[in-house]
Amino acid sequence: MEALHAARAQAAGEVPGELLATYESLRQHLGGTGVARLVGSRCGGCHLSLPATALDQLRRQSAGTISYCEQCGRILVPGAH
Repeated sequence: MEALHAARAQAAGEVPGELLATYESLRQHLGGTGVARLVGSRCGGCHLSLPATALDQLRRQSAGTISYCEQCGRILVPGAH
């Protein structure tokens, strides 16, 4: 467990402070999961489909832009289509 905590602390140290604070807040309020994979049109956290307009906006965002699920608020990362 010590090695896992050290690895997590090291990885967290590479995340900008504001984003890390947002992630930790989401984790606390959403059952321990602050980030979810976007699979097709569904959020992997809440398992709801995002509206077509939201998906279009996500696809048009530039690299490095942080995206959030409109349904649950989790940070979204691209997944399989």
